[in-house]
Amino acid sequence: MHVLTVSDLNSALRAHLEGEGLFFDLWLLAEVVEFRRYPAGPCYFT
Repeated sequence: MHVLTVSDLNSALRAHLEGEGLFFDLWLLAEVVEFRRYPAGPCYFT
């Protein structure tokens, strides 16, 4: 398993979205903090 930093993941996702990369299999382990649900419907977290 290869562990990516947040910066590395952002770069890889950008390359994928711009057609320069390809994800075959991606697992993400993260911690959700400061979750907020607003009355209008959107949810935000960091």
